[in-house]
Amino acid sequence: MERWYNMNAILYEMLYCSLFDRETVFMRPKHRREKGEPTSYRCIKVFKAAGLSYALNTMVNYKEIPSSLNIYYSLGKYKDGIMDCGNVLKFRHAKTEEWKAEHHKTMIEYDCLIDVDSPAHDPRSMGFAKDTTREVINLLDQFSIPYFLRFSGMGYHIVIPYYVFKHLNLNFDPDDVEHNIYGFYNNLTQRLHDIYSELIDENLHDSRRVTKVPYSLVFYNGITMMCWPFKTKGEFLTRNYTDFRVNSNLSFIGEEKIFRRGQYLFNQKEWTPACTDSFLRELQVTPCN
Repeated sequence: MERWYNMNAILYEMLYCSLFDRETVFMRPKHRREKGEPTSYRCIKVFKAAGLSYALNTMVNYKEIPSSLNIYYSLGKYKDGIMDCGNVLKFRHAKTEEWKAEHHKTMIEYDCLIDVDSPAHDPRSMGFAKDTTREVINLLDQFSIPYFLRFSGMGYHIVIPYYVFKHLNLNFDPDDVEHNIYGFYNNLTQRLHDIYSELIDENLHDSRRVTKVPYSLVFYNGITMMCWPFKTKGEFLTRNYTDFRVNSNLSFIGEEKIFRRGQYLFNQKEWTPACTDSFLRELQVTPCN
């Protein structure tokens, strides 16, 4: 699968979607985790496509198996990007106490992730996940809430950009439990979980939370999927989860047009802060402060 990440068109789209000014993370899938080995490699700083390719190739040369690494990015965005971690080969040691303690001080955005997770790759389970996702995005559309919509590999990711909630004036300090944005997002996803489905992860927000990078390959035991961004609601409704399975010759993409697809934001033009306020009143969710 190295060939996939050596395609410049893919690397550029991955970069444009999510990686500027954010933390990039390589993570072992559950079926490839071994005792004594780290489950993730964090604090990877990427500003250009060549840098992402270099980081991936370095991990391979560091005796990592390419198919053991899924790629994530942080929901948090930082004013000057993340700390300089130095040599790529030192990624294992980059989760310093200093970064964990201080990173929120330069955070300028933190997006909201609604994670609809299927328990298995089978038609019934994936159908439930799709039905739940459809209900949630119908609610978001009703109140003109902007969101990105992606197939995650095992369900669906709905990412609401930070600016939708910026006027609530919540902070990024993980220790300020009464006024930070993480508790607010957890309350929001908990409410969606209670209303719609137990497939919605109701407690997934903390200051270093990550989500899958669009166009990245997602590895499971015996199956490889694609984290695929949707550009229309019709595409989401008509495409089956099996459409996003990647075979060994990478024929998945076919004639798909990927240029800027991952940056498509639903309801972007219609939204105003009043939309957010109405949405929260409907859910009976209030800011922490």
